[in-house]
Amino acid sequence: MRLAFNIAWRFLSSSKGQTALIALGIAIGISVQVFIGSLIAGLQNSLVDTTIGSSSHVTVLSDDNNKRISDYDSIINTIKETDKNITEISPAADASGFIKVDDSTYPILMRGFEINQADGIYKLKYELFEGALPANKEIILGKDFTTEIGLNVGDKVEILTPFGKTEEVSLSGIYDLKVSNLNKTWAISNMQLVQDIFEYGDEVTGIETQLEEVFEADIVADKLTSTLPSTLKFCTLFTIKYIDNISGIKKYT
Repeated sequence: MRLAFNIAWRFLSSSKGQTALIALGIAIGISVQVFIGSLIAGLQNSLVDTTIGSSSHVTVLSDDNNKRISDYDSIINTIKETDKNITEISPAADASGFIKVDDSTYPILMRGFEINQADGIYKLKYELFEGALPANKEIILGKDFTTEIGLNVGDKVEILTPFGKTEEVSLSGIYDLKVSNLNKTWAISNMQLVQDIFEYGDEVTGIETQLEEVFEADIVADKLTSTLPSTLKFCTLFTIKYIDNISGIKKYT
């Protein structure tokens, strides 16, 4: 070891210019590696935020025939205690229906949220293109949809359910989620409005969450299968997981 050190020292001290050039080359090489690593990490974070930053990472759904979840407040409390990786939680009441404008009807997906909670996932305040977030008897629609049929903030429209019930609501705002399909199909309101129109009572159709580490979605879903009722299933960005009511075996689809 001492001999190798002496040889190296003699080589480095014999030509100071060459030694300086070698040290500079090593420093530049390390700097390039650090820069490329930081660039890749930044691009990954930007790509993840752009593609799935405003979506649910793990969604709790009902496996019952009516596809609804009762006593969701206690389930939300259990979810919060299950994993510290969960940063946002929002109940949702979804239903397929129609919007009637004049004599024309258009299919929509009604999405009822506790707006303040859903804003943590969907950034609704940030994505609001015009107007205000919905209050009682109000909805917001996507920019593509309102442009296509000529709706403006303040207009009145009718919500029609598949079983014939109608409800007049006001358009309080227009959003732009940067996804054409969502902009054309989602009608967002407060959760109580959807529960009333579609007669859900105090039930919801799902509980949506976001994680600090999105790639741990399957791990979090595995934890939830052991803490929540067997009547629930868990849809992640990659799979749907649920507990078979009879065998108790995890299944993946």
